[in-house]
Amino acid sequence: MLNSLKMFGFGLVLVAGSAAAAGDGADPHAPAATLAGILADMNHYPSDADRRELDAIAASDAVDDDLRAIARAIAGIEHTPSAEAEARLNGILASEAATEAEKILAGAVLRFEHKASVEDQSALERLAGQ
Repeated sequence: MLNSLKMFGFGLVLVAGSAAAAGDGADPHAPAATLAGILADMNHYPSDADRRELDAIAASDAVDDDLRAIARAIAGIEHTPSAEAEARLNGILASEAATEAEKILAGAVLRFEHKASVEDQSALERLAGQ
C-alpha cells in the first residue's frame, strides 16, 4: 500500500512537471493551429468558448502581433470581418515578415462570409492538423 501511494505521488509530480514544461516550451505553432481550427469550424461568428480562446490568444505576450491581430479579427467576425480588421489583415498579407500560416489565416478571415470557403477550409484544416 505504501509503495502504491509513493508511486501515485511520483505520478502526480510527473504530470505537474509536464504541464509546467509545456507552458514554458509551448509549440510556437499552437496558436496558429488553434486559430485555424476555430475558423475552419466557425459558422457566422465564434461561439462563446471560441471567443474565450481567441481573447486569450489576443492577450498573450507569447504570441506575435500578427497572430494577436488575427485572433481579434476572428473574435470580431459577425458573418464577415469588420472593415478595421480587413485593413490590418491586408497589411499582414502584404508583409514580408508574416509567416505562411499567418498569411493563410489572414486570407481566410478576409474571405470569410458566413463560413470559410471550400478552398480555405482545406488549408485551415491542414494548418490545424485535423
